Amino acid sequence: MLYYVLDRTSAQQALENESSSVKPETRGSGHPIPEDMIREVVDALREELRNLAPNGTLTQQRGAEFERRAVRPVHQLIHRLTSADRGPLYDDGFWRWLAVVHFRDIIKMRHPSKDDRFNLNNFGLGQLSDNFVYRVWLRGEIAYDPERFPDDPYRLARLGKQDFWRSHIFRQSYATPRAFARAFLRFQFEETPEGRMQTKEIRELAKRLRRLYANVVFELLSEEEAFDLISKEAEKVREGA
Repeated sequence: MLYYVLDRTSAQQALENESSSVKPETRGSGHPIPEDMIREVVDALREELRNLAPNGTLTQQRGAEFERRAVRPVHQLIHRLTSADRGPLYDDGFWRWLAVVHFRDIIKMRHPSKDDRFNLNNFGLGQLSDNFVYRVWLRGEIAYDPERFPDDPYRLARLGKQDFWRSHIFRQSYATPRAFARAFLRFQFEETPEGRMQTKEIRELAKRLRRLYANVVFELLSEEEAFDLISKEAEKVREGA
């Protein structure tokens, strides 16, 4: 598959100059990536934004809700685009191209400017996990579970807010195993949508899990074994052990 990429310099220039004319590089070979498919999803997300923010202002709470709603269409889109060639998934430039060329308006509304400046990390100029398109896709990729939830396979993906995903899933080595990440989501949010543990407690739990990860092979744990381990460590946090 022939796909498009943007380097950091080109992406930053396009964003800072408000340019709609972007000349990406190409990689791969064969048929070009179907951009009409991308535009259809972007149009659907714009409609979601209009419903959530009819006056054009997206509150923090509604921004989090929008991100939850975006998981399914974005994850399904990327699956369709890369079903024959998964190479683009591992290319930062591909995600940067998606963010800057196709999702620019979506991202600007999701993350409004401060003092007339946008956080360029959301467009892929920082860590990859900060790129809006990538992180929404990754959220679906981690939590998609048609076996446990056949009627709603994205159920776990809608749990939690962006801060939890960023701090305790995307940026933590212990959450790399998908089963462990799912278990953590279930532990923290499945029975208590606002979170079973408070921020201070969850941070302490994260420290304990990082220390454990140095000696325990989390990759070998089943989801239920991971859930039990997390529950036991959380109890120690509560007891002050």
